[in-house]
Amino acid sequence: MAVVYLIENLGPEKSEEHNLNASAIIHDMFEIKEFYNLICQKDNLTKIVDFALDSMYESTKASKCCSLTVLNQIVLNHIEKQKKKDQKADEDKEQGIDEDDDMIVQQNSDDEAAEDDASNPTSAAAQTAVLVDILKEKIGTIATILEPEHDGAKIQSSVNEAHYVPLGQQRLYTIELVLRMVQLKKETLYTAMGRSKVFFNIMELVKMYPWNNFMQLKVMTMCDEILENCDNEAFKKDFLESSAIGKALVAMGAEASFKMNSERLIRNGYMGLVVNVSNKLVKKFKGSTNKPEDATVVEYLDNVGEEWRAFVDDELANSNTNDNKTLGGSTKPDDGGSEGGDDPNNIDDQMEKIMQRFSNFNSMLTSGTNDADGSEEDEDAEDASPGDDTTETKDSSSDMKQDKVTLKEIAPLEKDFIDNSYWDLTKPKDEDIDYDSLLAELEA
Repeated sequence: MAVVYLIENLGPEKSEEHNLNASAIIHDMFEIKEFYNLICQKDNLTKIVDFALDSMYESTKASKCCSLTVLNQIVLNHIEKQKKKDQKADEDKEQGIDEDDDMIVQQNSDDEAAEDDASNPTSAAAQTAVLVDILKEKIGTIATILEPEHDGAKIQSSVNEAHYVPLGQQRLYTIELVLRMVQLKKETLYTAMGRSKVFFNIMELVKMYPWNNFMQLKVMTMCDEILENCDNEAFKKDFLESSAIGKALVAMGAEASFKMNSERLIRNGYMGLVVNVSNKLVKKFKGSTNKPEDATVVEYLDNVGEEWRAFVDDELANSNTNDNKTLGGSTKPDDGGSEGGDDPNNIDDQMEKIMQRFSNFNSMLTSGTNDADGSEEDEDAEDASPGDDTTETKDSSSDMKQDKVTLKEIAPLEKDFIDNSYWDLTKPKDEDIDYDSLLAELEA
């Protein structure tokens, strides 16, 4: 009853304070297995999902956002359990457990077998299956929520005078939910998402909100998960085609610069994502010594056409060249323009010289003019290595004129008044002082 009551407090008929408190308490309940099993029951999960994925124009913002945070955490918990299970299977395989260890393994794996038993409603496998079935039916709703055009209160952009409807927390948390659903690696969700407009709408949101770094980080993680960690080639193909990611990257690359009101050109906000994802696609297209080319990516990029090749050779190549430059001067071994460019540890040598110059200059200032014959400079010059311009710095600095500063003598303090002992009445009284009169004046 307590769990059901808390979940009901996530609803839109409750106040924002109720939604926030219920969300916080439910998150704490995840740590207790008995409570977590109750939360993951079908009826309770259905209610949480309904609250989280309500329409953009219905319910309340607090209800949807608080429910989405709870839902995302539930999905994340299932992902972590699956990772631990796969990791343990890999460790057992590496250790090569033989038949003699079967008895020990059997004794230690009773709980794990119960967790994997789909017939057990409290097992992780059964709970994940229920969650997947509920989310699968909500793919169309998710695609609608992530549509780029929605009515709402507009705000003014911080970089120009344009007014727009902000992305909002609901759509941001929904994109995170899509990322978690991808990380679940379930065939049912792969099929439903790959055939929907979910990924296409996400790429449209990236175009519409070029300065939203929180969304871009989630989208880059999603692309990395699909391109690098997904073994389902059918889903990977569906993702590439349904998202039209190649054309989207080309279109954003064509507007790599943004003109501010002052006519100044700056780098467009989404170019970090464009370069990151494009480089992943190019890497998959070309392959490497360790991994061959990805046939799915090769086929897709070939179908994108000449515009993709022009983008890779022009804007992407220029962006990579600029991004690889080191601010303050190149320190690469093949840079022949800098001193000691053939030394891979050149930066350490330069820093050592700089710190040596600071040390010499500081010692010169503190030493004053007590070494007028230049013996100290000669000693430091002997310590300097050949080719080091430390000596030159010293010689040029030795001509600096130093004026003596005469400090004004400070008058001595009266010993009787430097602390509160003068007013200590516990000491023997001075006959010349009328203490009674002084005390009378204070009382008055």
